[in-house]
Amino acid sequence: MAIAKAGTDTTTQVTTNSYSWNHTLVSGAHRIVIVNIGGETTLADSSPIWYATGVTYGGVAMTQSVVAQTTETAAGYSNNSNEIWYILEDDLPADGVNSISVTGAGATSPVELFGVATQYTGVKPVVPEATDSNFVNAVAPSDVISNTISPSVGSLVSSSYVCGNVGSFTVDLSQSETMDAAQTTTTFGACELVGAAGTETTLSSTYATGANRLTRAAASFLPFRGWKINTVSSDGEVGKVNTVALNDIGKINEYDTT
Repeated sequence: MAIAKAGTDTTTQVTTNSYSWNHTLVSGAHRIVIVNIGGETTLADSSPIWYATGVTYGGVAMTQSVVAQTTETAAGYSNNSNEIWYILEDDLPADGVNSISVTGAGATSPVELFGVATQYTGVKPVVPEATDSNFVNAVAPSDVISNTISPSVGSLVSSSYVCGNVGSFTVDLSQSETMDAAQTTTTFGACELVGAAGTETTLSSTYATGANRLTRAAASFLPFRGWKINTVSSDGEVGKVNTVALNDIGKINEYDTT
């Protein structure tokens, strides 16, 4: 089963540590909802960096997959961060409009924060196969920031990135942007690679010009390939089967690893 985009992406941008927005869940098989969030503290005092203590969708806790943060400590510098959270089929709320709620902490100065939610079908209901985070402090030596990640054939890679200047991003390979937005001092972007070729080793984002403090995070999710059935023979003879292993909710208990 190939991974496919579903529903309509939703975005937000705020100046508060905690925030929420609505995202509509549509029907489908083997679904995942991914939330990319992040931004920057805007007061140049090296104050504690913003981070999320939790994200929920329809009141159900999402799982954090990866975080990328700068590490400025000198006076006169800000910090930025971005995070990727997800929720799988068995934990999703009811179809329809549900609220995404982000609880933030850390930052003691003003913040410029962003968020984007995306939905896909055909995703294997397990933790990400790979994640990667990267950051560059202060004035970046390059406008390009990359993640070292090698997704399997057919996988979905979600990425997000932040720059401490106002501008825009572009992305390479077959990635498609799901958000590219700026506030007063910060630019945030996110993108998706749906159906990886399996030959990718790095995924990159390029800031328009004069990057200052960059972070990038990426998470790769496997496609659903069907159920794996565990069987045992009733008398040891090949081809005779009398048991199928089930978990406590009646679903076959292992996923295909191909």
